[in-house]
Amino acid sequence: MNSAVIYFVLLVSLFGGLWLTLSASVIRIMRNILTSNVLAGIKMRLMRPYTPGDWVTVAGHHGRVMQVALTYTALKSDNLDRAIIPNSIAVSRVIINHSYIPGFPIAVTLPVEAGPHPADIADALLRCAAEFKPRLVRSDCAPTVSIISINCNTVTYCLRIYVPETLRGGDVEGQLRLSIIRALAGHGIKLGGCPC
Repeated sequence: MNSAVIYFVLLVSLFGGLWLTLSASVIRIMRNILTSNVLAGIKMRLMRPYTPGDWVTVAGHHGRVMQVALTYTALKSDNLDRAIIPNSIAVSRVIINHSYIPGFPIAVTLPVEAGPHPADIADALLRCAAEFKPRLVRSDCAPTVSIISINCNTVTYCLRIYVPETLRGGDVEGQLRLSIIRALAGHGIKLGGCPC
């Protein structure tokens, strides 16, 4: 036999065996990941820590549950980001379901002129929320501030607080909005106009 043919056969068998070993390892790893996510999905369906529509914090991501599939949970955040969290990670982390907090959430969004540092705006909004009455005073009902959008001259902020259930149907949101406008004006912060 020609020595070139022998080298070719040896080379093909060497790389063929290597490829087969690597592909088997990849398949084994993928099977383990899929199995852990499916088992976690079954656990999620039995536990039901949240359902679509609930506001939750899962594995450090905050948002509304859009879908609970067998292998993942999909969240949509306040700023419309979509987070896909594997169920194996979700069941191994702390899950906070904000929808089970007594009372109901109200959210006020306000455009603020660009310029002041976002941390200063957030501090002013949180101070306003702390002074706003009535408000639930519990650690799991802490007010939150998030940035909704950033335009050329305007940054839109959202302040979310929880108020007692007895106030549902009243104009609590309007009262909070007015309180925020006054607090921001007191700090010399101007509301933004229409975004560009």
